[in-house]
Amino acid sequence: MLRYDSHVLFTLFRINGSVFPKASLYSLLVAIFAGLLKYADVEGFIPISSAQASLNSSLFSGFTFTLSFVLVFRTNQCYNRFWQCASSVCTMRSMIYEACSSLVAFAHMSKHPAHEVEALEHKFVRLFSLLHACALSAVSNKATVDFPIIDLEGLPTDVLQELKLYDCKLKVDIVYQWVQTLIMSSLSSGLFNVPPPILSRVFQEMEKSMVEFNQILQVITIPFPFPYAQSAALLLALYSFFTPIVVVFWTQRIFVAMSFTFVCTLGMFVIELIATEIENPFGDDVNDLPLYEFQTSMNLSLLVLLNPIAQVDIQLDPRAQTNYLLLSQAQAAGEFTSLEQLASIGLPPQAEVAKQRQIEVDIQTIKPSDQSQQQSLRARAVEMKEAPAAWPQGKAGSASVQPPAQVVHEPSWPDRLLDQQSAMHREFLQVLTELVHQLPTYFKEAQSSTTPVTKNQYLRDEETVRQTRAAPPTSGNQCLQVEELVKQSREPPPARGSINQAGCLKCAFQKDKPEAIIVNPPLGTNARKPNALRIQSDCS
Repeated sequence: MLRYDSHVLFTLFRINGSVFPKASLYSLLVAIFAGLLKYADVEGFIPISSAQASLNSSLFSGFTFTLSFVLVFRTNQCYNRFWQCASSVCTMRSMIYEACSSLVAFAHMSKHPAHEVEALEHKFVRLFSLLHACALSAVSNKATVDFPIIDLEGLPTDVLQELKLYDCKLKVDIVYQWVQTLIMSSLSSGLFNVPPPILSRVFQEMEKSMVEFNQILQVITIPFPFPYAQSAALLLALYSFFTPIVVVFWTQRIFVAMSFTFVCTLGMFVIELIATEIENPFGDDVNDLPLYEFQTSMNLSLLVLLNPIAQVDIQLDPRAQTNYLLLSQAQAAGEFTSLEQLASIGLPPQAEVAKQRQIEVDIQTIKPSDQSQQQSLRARAVEMKEAPAAWPQGKAGSASVQPPAQVVHEPSWPDRLLDQQSAMHREFLQVLTELVHQLPTYFKEAQSSTTPVTKNQYLRDEETVRQTRAAPPTSGNQCLQVEELVKQSREPPPARGSINQAGCLKCAFQKDKPEAIIVNPPLGTNARKPNALRIQSDCS
């Protein structure tokens, strides 16, 4: 596969992988033919330009349009075939890897001995590498392709010799069946203790990979329709023959005739060669898919599954932040750390990491009866895990690392966010405390807006009301005079109180001022005169 950068202009001017050299060669031959015809016409051997019948340009234009449509349609179909094969290969690779990854994870959670689990994981990795290599060999046009397979010598030799006798397509079917048989045997033996619905997902992924494999075979085994390809080639040959004649009839010089013929035929040959180049993407050409790199990348991905770091049960660090609001604020502030910035954090040397892993392996391999030895190893592992502060701040595994000078580290973003949150809490408590202290002042101001009525004044008002009711009614102005007398008898305005809906007075003495009462207007009275004492009389 030829890789290039389309943003760099000079990378497009290369010979390797280009169709222009071959197309230029074909166009040059046609241009030479046009030059010979023009020379014969100038010398009078073939009087083309002096012919009485004029050439109709519309006929040649219609023929050119038909040829262009046929070539462009064929190129478009070949382009679709190319991307279908590329997509199917990548999908097949991802499905095979995902199935193997799931099986390795299921085996890692098994309760069987560690050596049985490890042997099962290595079996799956080798079989899936073999399956991917056989699939690429089946779709490749190469007769003998040496795709690398992970530790092929680790599999039984007699079985592999028997496998070599079959066709490439049948090899894929056989290895696929080996994988399914190994899954079912591991399930029956108890190595897989996962529920069947979860395990069935692996079979679904493998099924999808086989579907993609058969789609690739469909494109490879079924070529582009022959009648269409034949028609395109024949029309291009006719175009190459008639174009020099038309150009000679329209031009006066030999060089001009050769130039126009070369340019006109070059575009047609380029479109045809592009279709031929990408029609089958599995081959030895530069523009074909890199099958060997696909297999190498697959092997690297499968080997990562066997790496102990890929099987670590990740736990949160005690310093991990679990507050959603703080995490959102950190994301908005751009305070998250990238993987490149982790290089500045003190990491344990490789020797210490290897010792920790070896201790964990020793703990698993010790018999349950040796509890004292297990406890000692666990204590040692805990000590090593609690000693990151003593690790050197430098390149991991370096033996000559000097202890770094004491550096004052800035607080991490969780600590800064916690400090901000504490400051906000303190400010809120301070404002709340000020409000609580100001509440008595607010109550006093509300009470000062109304003045309490003394007990003696209240009795004088009651006496005035009784005298008014006992007197015979004279006129409506008498009620107004009584109300005016009551208002004048009160030195200060009345205080807060209540009058029931019937309109009678209701006394409420305060604890600190037992001589004070609270008087308010009854419901339905004029709210703009809250301190006016409404006195009902029999006068109309």
